[in-house]
Amino acid sequence: PTQWFDRDGDGWGDNPKGNHSDAFPNDPTEWLDTDGDGVGDNSDTFVSIPNNYVYISVILVVALLGAVVLEMRARDSLSEFVIGLEGLVESGIRNEEVTSTLESLRRPGLALMADTDRAGELLSQYSGNRDAILEIMRELHLLRDEARAMQADGASIDELLDTISELDAQLLAEAEGDASLEYLEKLQKQFVDSMAEEVDE
Repeated sequence: PTQWFDRDGDGWGDNPKGNHSDAFPNDPTEWLDTDGDGVGDNSDTFVSIPNNYVYISVILVVALLGAVVLEMRARDSLSEFVIGLEGLVESGIRNEEVTSTLESLRRPGLALMADTDRAGELLSQYSGNRDAILEIMRELHLLRDEARAMQADGASIDELLDTISELDAQLLAEAEGDASLEYLEKLQKQFVDSMAEEVDE
């Protein structure tokens, strides 16, 4: 006989080198571990596959599903980003970054998420730039009005007007780095319209 002791009384002997040896000598509900993963066959869902492989597979499947969900969300917002970038191009912003991102979105590939992220950044950046330019135009306009009021009171404002003109030229030069003259003209028109609306109110 190769077995002579059965500590947990499950009918499988404690001698690991004997016949019918108990892989779990202290557990009466377990005696075999076919895949050698430390989990007895009676409670192991995958008897012939080590649980480490199962856990890794589950993690990979969850990660893949997460990537699929993110990709689907990116595809859902695709048309919104294309329309936004087309609006920038139509307004006169036609630099390489905007046009290449737009082309990438029109022909979506594996890097769609990165493209939509970049499109979102560009739209946010140019929206902020536009608002900043309009605010500076507004401040320069108010400064000109104050200068004219000072002139009407007899003050010498030639130097102040020169400074305002320099600021105007600087604003145009900085804005032209990213946009066309057409874009700046549209912004100026938008500014004039907004000032007219304020006067009407």
